[in-house]
Amino acid sequence: MTIVFWDKSYVAPQHSFNTTRKSQDVADLVKALKPQTGIALRAPSGAMCHTAETWIEDLHDPEYIEALRTGEPSSLASSNGFPWDEGIWEMAIHSTGGILEAVDMARFTGGIYGSLSSGLHHANDRYGTGFCTINGLVVAAYHALNVGIPGGANSIQPAKRVLIVDYDAHCGGGTHDFLRDAGSWADSVDVVDLSTSSFDSYDMSERADDILIVNHNETDYMDIVDELLFDLHQYDLILYNAGVDPYPTISFDNLAKRDRIVFDRIREARVPCAFVLAGGYTSSYRTAELLTKAHMNTILAADEQVALSEEVLLGQD
Repeated sequence: MTIVFWDKSYVAPQHSFNTTRKSQDVADLVKALKPQTGIALRAPSGAMCHTAETWIEDLHDPEYIEALRTGEPSSLASSNGFPWDEGIWEMAIHSTGGILEAVDMARFTGGIYGSLSSGLHHANDRYGTGFCTINGLVVAAYHALNVGIPGGANSIQPAKRVLIVDYDAHCGGGTHDFLRDAGSWADSVDVVDLSTSSFDSYDMSERADDILIVNHNETDYMDIVDELLFDLHQYDLILYNAGVDPYPTISFDNLAKRDRIVFDRIREARVPCAFVLAGGYTSSYRTAELLTKAHMNTILAADEQVALSEEVLLGQD
């Protein structure tokens, strides 16, 4: 059974925008389809939200943390691109907590878990931008590299290497800058970044092992999706930033196929994976209903691979 993490605090900000609201629509659809799919929602625990708050405080500039908590200075508090209110800090903690829960569950079981988090990869340790507040991908990588999972004889040691797979339409410049400035622990995190827009691009030479490709051709894009997923077995965790905003450059059907390829390769490599819902915005050609279904396709693609893994385990009994 596939589990994705979410609670009402993910939509705590008062500002009504896709990044602050769409997870509610996806959560509603997950609930509606549960009789057919078995996919379950689970709230991040209070303990994990406390851990998320601790890591956020430890990894970010204190002035930015104070701004997110208090709204001052307003330019920093609203640097993510929408007006500040008290719900932004609550959202940041719970959304990050959900990613950490997905990471720990994936690492403990060796499986695939998700969080209905979004608005991540443009944020760095000093400010938000591009409708992103806290870079939960970097926080999750830090968590995996520094925390083991107790379980007696089945205890899991901290990860040694983490891969961030970023298939949002835009480049993850915030992730790059955050990791570039983070210190020696970030040397254990690699990034593969496939985009259809050069927004928030960066200099790859600053982190020699990272890969950034901007591609506008749908046929080439689908080939690159697969080609980038080589040597996955060398990692202890994969964090997948599953953007649906490459549409309309990439069709919704091919985005769904892309996600099936990603999760299939991850299952074949037997690497734990935590995924999040990245870019996707309503427009004159992309309704809220289409956006929700596109994000649901990501969850369904993960569920297909979870089901295949469970079948293999049952066959071994």
